[in-house]
Amino acid sequence: MANKLDEKMLTARLVGKAGLILVIIGFFMPFGSGVAYTAKNAFEIATYAATLEFAMMFDGAEVSFALRAIFGLACIGVILGTLLLIFRILKKDYCYGYGLDFVLAAMLIIAVCMMFPYRETYMSELLIGAYLAIAGIIVSLVCQLAVSLMMACKIKQETAA
Repeated sequence: MANKLDEKMLTARLVGKAGLILVIIGFFMPFGSGVAYTAKNAFEIATYAATLEFAMMFDGAEVSFALRAIFGLACIGVILGTLLLIFRILKKDYCYGYGLDFVLAAMLIIAVCMMFPYRETYMSELLIGAYLAIAGIIVSLVCQLAVSLMMACKIKQETAA
């Protein structure tokens, strides 16, 4: 039974990493529009926020950093997902521990929380790219939660045996 549970955990981890692909795709699509500009992708918004921060002394550095951090963390997650997939194809038992996934998820939550208070200032209207990125983050975090619950179940089974 533990073998089936390990397979389900690996599948949930892979689905969570695939959700991060949605984040990366969303960053290249129209992400938001503001009062001073029309639809821009997330990189243009990050650059605009950083420029505005120096020009008008708003808190654009946090928005710029948070957007770039979310993209960077999504890229790292996709690379880790690729490693998981390669090790699954090669039928190897160990790729990397679960701790790295939890650290990645925690850093992603922190980056999203950093950007959220300033969303209205820099993106008065969210567009399809932002919704795609949000959906990818939600899929990734839900899968991470499922893996942690399955891991708790596995530990409970091992201690009971």
